[in-house]
Amino acid sequence: MRHPLWLAGIAWDGSLALSVAESFRGLSLAFPPLDSVSPDSYSRFLLQKESRMDQTPDEDGIRRDLDKYLEGKAFRYNPDREVVDRVIRGLAKRKGKTGKVHCPCRLLTGKSEADDRIVCPCVHHEEEIERQGFCHCRLFVR
Repeated sequence: MRHPLWLAGIAWDGSLALSVAESFRGLSLAFPPLDSVSPDSYSRFLLQKESRMDQTPDEDGIRRDLDKYLEGKAFRYNPDREVVDRVIRGLAKRKGKTGKVHCPCRLLTGKSEADDRIVCPCVHHEEEIERQGFCHCRLFVR
């Protein structure tokens, strides 16, 4: 008795494909694209999934700390929320790896004195914002 095997993948045209393989011996697997799933709708699904993910406690804490830091400053968060969320997620990942919120846009040297200079908000951000209107990672803008 043969049992069908359900397979899912991305078809050559980028759409989601689904197929039932009746036999491994024939190796005649076809992946016809589903009419109801276009590449565009699949991309939207992935973006929605990412935006629905809950923030970690580290991300919440980092955001609260940065909110306090920004009080009374001449600059603010980047109005592009995706950029802010991405940088904060990177800060949380760095905190998980190193124990400190090192800027995710700068390279760690492995030397604590140099790496401490890039703990967010790093020592460079105010000068960068004044000079070019935003910091290196674009978390803060004028």
